Amino acid sequence: MNRFHTRGRIALIGALLTAAFVPAAAQNAAPLDGSSYFLPRTALRFTLLVEKSQYVPGELAAYSERYLREQVSDQPETVYRIVSVGMTTHGVPDTARVYTARIDAKHNITELHKSPEGLLRAINIAPPAAPEAAAPLPLRRASTNAAAPYLSQEMAAAGNAAAKAAIAADELFALRDSRSRLIRGEADNAPSGEAQLRLMLGRLDEQETALLQLFRGTRSVDTLQTVVDCIPDPAQPQAVLFRFSRHFGLTSADDLSGEPCRIVITDLHSVPAATDADARERKGDAGVRACLPGKIAISLQRNGHETEHFETYAAQFGRIEPVAPELFNKKVETKILFNTATGAIETITSEQKKQ
Repeated sequence: MNRFHTRGRIALIGALLTAAFVPAAAQNAAPLDGSSYFLPRTALRFTLLVEKSQYVPGELAAYSERYLREQVSDQPETVYRIVSVGMTTHGVPDTARVYTARIDAKHNITELHKSPEGLLRAINIAPPAAPEAAAPLPLRRASTNAAAPYLSQEMAAAGNAAAKAAIAADELFALRDSRSRLIRGEADNAPSGEAQLRLMLGRLDEQETALLQLFRGTRSVDTLQTVVDCIPDPAQPQAVLFRFSRHFGLTSADDLSGEPCRIVITDLHSVPAATDADARERKGDAGVRACLPGKIAISLQRNGHETEHFETYAAQFGRIEPVAPELFNKKVETKILFNTATGAIETITSEQKKQ
């Protein structure tokens, strides 16, 4: 998760920003030699790991209580559960925050790097390569057909389920007796060593598991990865993020078959309010803007209880300020990297040019 931690970072950015603020509409009113760009709104991406468990009743489930003294369901069932939830942030263009960086003889801006969506990434320095998207997690699958290789000829020839169940139970108890005699050292074909004993016991266990599946059925488990995106809105701190059903899994926010998972956003007010000095315009504005993102707390709630809690910085909960025009005069060389998720300055260097 992208987090921009300390107040020191915000203080540093604040020191590098001037108090002047020129609205986008004003600065773009006249044609300029430059390049337009967007500042972002911060979007949240939740990655859900969902377990899907499918139960298929055994062919002889109806006889499980008679022979195994176990009650086994004879109805198939699919059940979903959320295993984990992670969160990351990314930026989407804020169409209300479009600016034009001035690239002309009066300013030192020679390179302006933007994302494919038009978000400002860097000035006078090549930005690092964007990280590759993580590969989806592989599915975990349990075998569901272990019994087939172990069906005896007698069982296969049984005329009905009752006869097949009786034969399967006899073979199951015979296997357990064989294992018991092996362990006690009373078997007719005693193993020659410990390794052979483990091998013989392993084969008996496989056969027993296969026969038990005829009564108990099988359960296969898949692990699925799902992504849910949302853009926090300061004017709407609560919303239904998605719905989740034990029987249908993840559903859309308006599908009432699932229980709602609500997202609750709390503005932690980490950015100081603007002062009167913000209204003063500074000479030589280069059209470069950065965001002082505000810190927010994110709570996911299901059935009235908080299930996950995150904290991060979001552009729309902060404010926009111009970068000091002194950094862009021809006497200095300034390099800036921006965070495309929040619009904040990540790194900045400025040096006097050699005469």
